[in-house]
Amino acid sequence: MKIFRYFIIVFSLFILSSLEGKAQSSGGTGAGGSQLKVEIFTASGTWTRTATVDLVYVTLVGGGGGGRNGQVGEGGGGGGGGEYKFKVPVRVSANVTATVGSGGANGDPATNGGDSSFGTDAVARGGLGATDSAGVGADSGGGAAGGATGAAGATCTDTTYYQISGSGGGGGHASANGGAGGRCMYAGGAGGVLSGGLGGGGGGGASGFLGDPGAGGTGGAAAGDATGIGNGGGGGGETAGTLGGDGTAGIVIVEWFE
Repeated sequence: MKIFRYFIIVFSLFILSSLEGKAQSSGGTGAGGSQLKVEIFTASGTWTRTATVDLVYVTLVGGGGGGRNGQVGEGGGGGGGGEYKFKVPVRVSANVTATVGSGGANGDPATNGGDSSFGTDAVARGGLGATDSAGVGADSGGGAAGGATGAAGATCTDTTYYQISGSGGGGGHASANGGAGGRCMYAGGAGGVLSGGLGGGGGGGASGFLGDPGAGGTGGAAAGDATGIGNGGGGGGETAGTLGGDGTAGIVIVEWFE
C-alpha cells in the first residue's frame, strides 16, 4: 500500500504544479486501444460523461482541519489531516458533481476541513478542527484534532485497500513543548517549542497525499499554515490571541478509459 501511495504522490507533484481549478489530460491505452483520461479537480466542478463510459476510478482527499488559536495557560491543538481514498471504482450513467473540501480555518474553535466527494458514491472526510482543551475523536476517517495535552497526534491507518484515515493533530501544551502531528506517509507538523516559559502549540496532522502540515507555534507565537493537499494547520503557542494555522483544501482526481 505504501508503494502505491508513493507513486500517486510523485505523479501528483508533477501534474499539480501547473494546475488551477481543474485540468484534463490523457495518456496510456486500455483494452481495445481505449485511452486513459484523467481529470483533476482542485476546485469543485462537474465531471462530464461521454456515452461510452460507465466506470471511473476516483482518488479523493478531504480538507485538513484548522489549528486552534493559543490561549492563556495552554497552546492550541493542531488540526487533523483529511481522509485519503485511492482509486475508488464508481459506476456512472450521467454527469457527476465533484466537490473539493475546503481547508479548515484557524480560530477558537477552529473549523473542520470540508468533505471531498464524487457524487454520492465516493466521499473522503475532512480532518477535524481543534476546538477546546480536550482532543476530539476522528469522524468517519478524517484525522482527530489535538487537544491541550501535549501528546503527539495519532498516525493514520489503512482501513481498507484504498482508504486511509488522516492522522491526528498534535496537542498544545502549557509551559512545555507541543506535540507533533501524526505521521501519514510523511511526518506531521512539528510541535511548537517552549519559549519564555510559554508552551508550544501542536503540529497539524498529515493526509498522506502531498505537502506539509502546519507546525505548532512556539510559546507566544503564531502557528504555521499547512501546505499541499488535505493537511492540518498547527496550533498557536500559549498566550491569548496567537493564531493557529489554516488547513489546506482537498482534491478529486477522476480516471477512466474511452
